[in-house]
Amino acid sequence: MNREKACKLLHLPLNFDQSLLRKKYKIACLKYHPDKNNNTYDTFLEIKDAYDYLNDHDDYDQNHDIFNYFDSDTLKYYVSILHFFKENIDHVINPVINHLKKFEYYELHPTLNQLFNKSLFILNDIYVPLWHHELTINHYKIKIIPDLPHYVDIDIYNNIHVYLTVQTKNEFEFDLCGVSFLINHAQTIFIGKGIPIIQEKNNIYDISKLSDVIFHID
Repeated sequence: MNREKACKLLHLPLNFDQSLLRKKYKIACLKYHPDKNNNTYDTFLEIKDAYDYLNDHDDYDQNHDIFNYFDSDTLKYYVSILHFFKENIDHVINPVINHLKKFEYYELHPTLNQLFNKSLFILNDIYVPLWHHELTINHYKIKIIPDLPHYVDIDIYNNIHVYLTVQTKNEFEFDLCGVSFLINHAQTIFIGKGIPIIQEKNNIYDISKLSDVIFHID
C-alpha cells in the first residue's frame, strides 16, 4: 500500500485533512460492506487497509509539509538552535532542577473566616500569614488558595467581592464572618473593612492596612 493507491481507493486528493478522510472512509464502507453487497469482501478489506495506512502516515506527511513550508536557510537556522540546546541541555536544565530540589512545596486552603481573623498557619518552624497568595520562606515555597463561599471572590489586591441576589430594594444587613454590613446601594463599598493588604517588600506579617469589602447586588 502507498499513499497514491490509498487515496485512489478512497477517492481522496493527495492533499486532504482528517475530516475528509473520515468522511470518504465512511462512504466507502457503506458502499462496499459485505453485508449489503455480494462479492465485495476483498474490496472492503482494501478500503480498510487504505484508511489505516493514511491514518498511520498522517503525521509523517504533515512533517514533510512543514519542511516544504520553510526555505533551506530557515531550516538550517532552526537546526542550529536545536543542536545548541541538545549540546547544552544539561547545563540549562540541571541548575533549575537542583534549585527546585532545595525547596519543599505546600498548598494551603484557609477559610474566609481565617482571613478576616488575620490568622497565621504554623508550618513546622515558621508562621505563614494566610492572606498572602504565594510565599517563599526559608526552604518552603507555599501557595495559598482560599476556600471561599460560592458568592465571594478575592482580587489581586485582596479586596473582598460579595455577589448577592436580593428581592428588596430597601437597605438590609448582611453578616460576613461575624461582621454586619448595612447594604443600601446596587454596589456598596466598605473601605478598610476587609483582610490585610499584602506588604511583601516591608513586612509579610504587616496587618496595618486592610482591603475593602465590595458588595455587588443583583
